[in-house]
Amino acid sequence: MPAGKTAVQFVCDACASTASGLNLIDGKKAEENVSRVNGQLITPGKRHTLDYYVTKDRIRATVDEKEFVDWTDLQRVSMPPIFKDPAEKGITLFVWETVFEIHELTLIPTSGHGHRVR
Repeated sequence: MPAGKTAVQFVCDACASTASGLNLIDGKKAEENVSRVNGQLITPGKRHTLDYYVTKDRIRATVDEKEFVDWTDLQRVSMPPIFKDPAEKGITLFVWETVFEIHELTLIPTSGHGHRVR
């Protein structure tokens, strides 16, 4: 997801559902950096609401209104090189070794105008 002059990944329930946070901070994965939140956030078989907020100077993420990311130092975030393009230009959903169902997806622009990247 675009964040400042770069992009970042929100990671939820990585490492066998033991860690969540932001990929990458200071070049380190979510499970290895200071944004790490321990424990499982998503319960299989239960509906959850995930909210992601990205502004020019802040990144926030919640699961069922419980905050698990609140980050303001955007100079330290980056995307893993393997995912850099097109993720830096738009919003991309990656699923890795898991299965889930999306019931609703809403994008709410808060300022500016979006543009097609493909």
